[in-house]
Amino acid sequence: MKKKLIALVFGLAGGGLVFAATSDADRIKARLNQLAPEVKVDKVTPAEAPGMFEVVSGRHVFYTDASARYVFEGSLIDIERKVNLTEARTERLNRVDFNTLPLSDAIVSVKGNGKRKMAIFSDPDCPYCRKLEVQLASVDNVTIYTFLFPIAQLHSNATERAISVWCSPDRVKAWGIAMKGGSLPSLHCDTPVDRNIALGNKLGVNGTPTMIFADGRRVPGLIPAAQIETLLN
Repeated sequence: MKKKLIALVFGLAGGGLVFAATSDADRIKARLNQLAPEVKVDKVTPAEAPGMFEVVSGRHVFYTDASARYVFEGSLIDIERKVNLTEARTERLNRVDFNTLPLSDAIVSVKGNGKRKMAIFSDPDCPYCRKLEVQLASVDNVTIYTFLFPIAQLHSNATERAISVWCSPDRVKAWGIAMKGGSLPSLHCDTPVDRNIALGNKLGVNGTPTMIFADGRRVPGLIPAAQIETLLN
């Protein structure tokens, strides 16, 4: 993304183009699309900071001025309110409609009454996934949907272990063994592993663990149990 924006900045130096557009946002979008077509501009809106415009590209946010000559990538912060506007906007862009997740492709673990819900994209050989499981051990009254998401580039045996977990008679137990680094019998059957990888790529999951909560919030990486409780509530 940053390389594309650098190319965009240099491309804009040769400006001077005139567009017949119905608004500043339309004009800016047209200018960026023509001068830097490799950067997909989805939406342009006025930013909260006067004279600046927010540009949404996929799940990324950057800023430009009314002339689309200057581009800024970074956090826009409202000091008076102590709010990171970019972080808040990016969080909204990255939300996932929990109800659209194919939960039948996940390992289902019910703890307590199971009323609260969360999903996790997890790799059986990921050390941070294992540390997350330690944190989850103290979280109760939750249903956890674990999407097996092996990252073969990092863990050469992860795909085979993910398949063995899914094909086990007791998937929850097998997952627990995997998370403790234990050995699993080599099993084979039809699995959703490839579908999970495709789903993760579509959602922009680029690392494990990645958690998705019932309200759509996405949290990548390892966080403590107390923070998980807050997000679940």
